[in-house]
Amino acid sequence: MMRTRLLWLVLVLLAAGPGLAQEKAAREVLPSGLSVIVQETYSSPTVSLNVFVRVGSLHETPENSGISHFYEHMFFRGTPTRSGLEFKRAIESLGGTTNATTSRDFTHYYINLPSAYAEQGLALLADALMNAECSTDSVEKEREVVLEEYRLGRSNPGRILSDRLFTMAFKQHPYGRPIIGTEENLKAIGRPQLLEFKRSYYTPDRTSLVIVGDVDRKRVLEKARELFGSFRGVGSPRDQFTLEPPPTEPLVEDQSGPVSKAYVVLAFLGPSVKDQPDIYGMDVLTFLLGIGEGSVLTELLVEPDIAEATQVDFLTQAHPSLVMVTAVGDRKKVEEMRAGILQGIEKIRQGEFTDPELARAKTILMTTYRFGNETNAGKADSLGFYETIDDWNFATGYLDRIGRVTRDDVVDVARRYLEKSYYGVIMTPEAAPPRREG
Repeated sequence: MMRTRLLWLVLVLLAAGPGLAQEKAAREVLPSGLSVIVQETYSSPTVSLNVFVRVGSLHETPENSGISHFYEHMFFRGTPTRSGLEFKRAIESLGGTTNATTSRDFTHYYINLPSAYAEQGLALLADALMNAECSTDSVEKEREVVLEEYRLGRSNPGRILSDRLFTMAFKQHPYGRPIIGTEENLKAIGRPQLLEFKRSYYTPDRTSLVIVGDVDRKRVLEKARELFGSFRGVGSPRDQFTLEPPPTEPLVEDQSGPVSKAYVVLAFLGPSVKDQPDIYGMDVLTFLLGIGEGSVLTELLVEPDIAEATQVDFLTQAHPSLVMVTAVGDRKKVEEMRAGILQGIEKIRQGEFTDPELARAKTILMTTYRFGNETNAGKADSLGFYETIDDWNFATGYLDRIGRVTRDDVVDVARRYLEKSYYGVIMTPEAAPPRREG
């Protein structure tokens, strides 16, 4: 699961409510290899139409780093029958919204709209998926947009810290390359490279169509077969990657950056989606360690005023990912914050937490998951996410597996993954330029 800043008020959202497992989803693989998942829901007259393509920065080379995200920008920019403006107007005329995102493991596109227009929305999605032409004009326009994103990221502390830690931890593995790519590559990528990238990776065997909403499953499947029936591919490259061992001692860098407070971030090599049941234990551990009031780091660092805030981030990925533990505060307390993070981790490694604290962490985690899956878009995101990196059934069985996590499970993953060797970045504010007299 993705870990983001969590307001304490999620506790009052109630741990009840419909989950993915209560509304059955069905999966069908078309003759072309395209995976189609449909989940009927009736809470609102809307539908979320999603395409997940199993290509991201993981599948790039140093020479084309950033091309997955660049191509994402071309998806709705025009086909032989529709311009980018016509796509925009068509979706808006149906009362819909659209967006996309690129990750290390996949690229995700969606259209959310009233379910009465599900078939029209599917037609637009199919056209963009199969026929995006990447015209020279649109490539140049989007190049400037992507370059601006790159520049903005250079002043984003969270992105800078995350990118640096992944680079430190994955020197050979592609996870070590930033999703946005390099400025040099973004300036060089052109229409021929984008079309070759599409030909190689935008193939049925790497693609999942996920439909969640107030629709009739049989009818929408029939429409999907019709609209995506001509989707063909030449056979995509095999995914082969070499993982690196974790460090044998702490590797910590000190740097200055665009921050007003000091950031202390320690990162540990965590499990991959294939490492089950470790994933469930690690998800509970992140909430026990640093999410919300009553967490271990809140008591050790925030309440004594050593740090102003703490955060724990862990995103399940196809390959081993990083568990990143952050403390933010006064630059004079950097070593205290670092020591406090390590002390908090050691408390969990030694099982020094109560059963009520464990129950609290599981309750907040399960409530957060349910809250994230209340909407059709949220349900589709979970189904497509896990379908792309492993198996969509991971999403439907997640809450049950979290409910079964024990104290021993949490201690076990803490001892095996949160070792005393780790990666770290300590970022302090850049020195202010000297004032000029006169």
